[in-house]
Amino acid sequence: MTHDQALNTYMDVKWKIKRIVSDAKIPLRSKFNQTRHELKSLREVGKPDQSKLGIKGRIYVFLLGNELAAALILLELAMLKDAKRLIPSQIVNLFKYHFLPAKLPSSHQRKGRTAYIFMVPDLGNIGDLAIGLAQKSFLEKNLHGYDVVEITHSNTYESARVAKKHSTVDDIIFLTGGGNMGTIYKDAEQQRRFLIRLFKRNRIYQFPQSVFFERSSAGAEFLAKSKRIYSQHTRLTLIARDQTSYNEMKSSFPQNEIALHPDTVISLAPVSSTEPRRNQVVLSIRRDIESGLDGKMINSVEHELLKAGIRVIHRDTNVDNMHHQLNEREGSISAIWDAYLSSRLVITDRLHGVIFCAITGTPCVAMDNLNGKVRNLIETWLQQASYITAVDCPSTEEILEKASAMLSKFPQGAAPITLDADFERMAELFKRTGRH
Repeated sequence: MTHDQALNTYMDVKWKIKRIVSDAKIPLRSKFNQTRHELKSLREVGKPDQSKLGIKGRIYVFLLGNELAAALILLELAMLKDAKRLIPSQIVNLFKYHFLPAKLPSSHQRKGRTAYIFMVPDLGNIGDLAIGLAQKSFLEKNLHGYDVVEITHSNTYESARVAKKHSTVDDIIFLTGGGNMGTIYKDAEQQRRFLIRLFKRNRIYQFPQSVFFERSSAGAEFLAKSKRIYSQHTRLTLIARDQTSYNEMKSSFPQNEIALHPDTVISLAPVSSTEPRRNQVVLSIRRDIESGLDGKMINSVEHELLKAGIRVIHRDTNVDNMHHQLNEREGSISAIWDAYLSSRLVITDRLHGVIFCAITGTPCVAMDNLNGKVRNLIETWLQQASYITAVDCPSTEEILEKASAMLSKFPQGAAPITLDADFERMAELFKRTGRH
């Protein structure tokens, strides 16, 4: 087996194990057993050439080649993640703000006005990493006269203390976009509230977000607190990234300015390659609290594609829970773009899986997630992208039917869609602050 073949096999096993470990529906014992089962498949595979791998790659190959040790380590990580939830996040966050040492990025030498981007993703969700990259690129291109400073999600509280001390009223605060406004990711919503209260005198823009507050008494109470905090800030602009979220924001936050613009990652389009696409399909399927798919159905789809002679690779956009250096994120993003660009089709329920298809011109069969944000994205912005099709009620038969149609119609991909006019409007919104 060649180096590339061995590496691809190891990568596929790595992705499968990642899906198992991150699946909130699988008990710990089952995670351990399923992980060992996947690792056993590597017994007959030669190891990739170590000299061609980086440090992280060598660590993965070592772990995957030692199945018992790898299974135990992954199990331990899952247990630690469960234990961490027992500590109230408010206590942890207040401790970070008041006591942890922090400093702004060393590259920041204040010379004038600053645009701070808070809550910048630094974990292994490639879609979120792409949001961070796109936001920084967008502001550097369109917001002249400001020094753009990124503050990572994991360093928000301690860095906020330093930024608050050194900021002036002319500085702008940006809150990272995505899909974490509401009750699904309460820690992120609490972080957003904290920053809105902290920077009362500054103009604040929320980059394009999806919003979802659960319809329950607890959800209503959680929304009421956000509404109270948001309404007290007179210079807060919330940007929705789909029509449904826009309507929800207009209804829930009537005292704030509300705008509608695409997910910032789409501003990176087009992304292209001169290499021909291979006869392979990428499965980018989530296994977390937002998942609404049956794992057995996805396995059945994979089985049928393999029977048809089509290679299947797993490339979820969520790779790990390790912290990533911002100067390394471009490599992680490019790696999954390369996988999409080299494939004839992607089947995904990841919103950024769909967006990566949109900006690379890769045909896509899209399925919705638990809170409907994938469907909302397509209906709001991607209706003209004929190479992206949605499955309403996912079944093995419908997914395969849509996949066959896409493979026939777009054998070598399509011209990527761009939304330049919509992003020009968002740039004008931000520049409005710079003129006053």
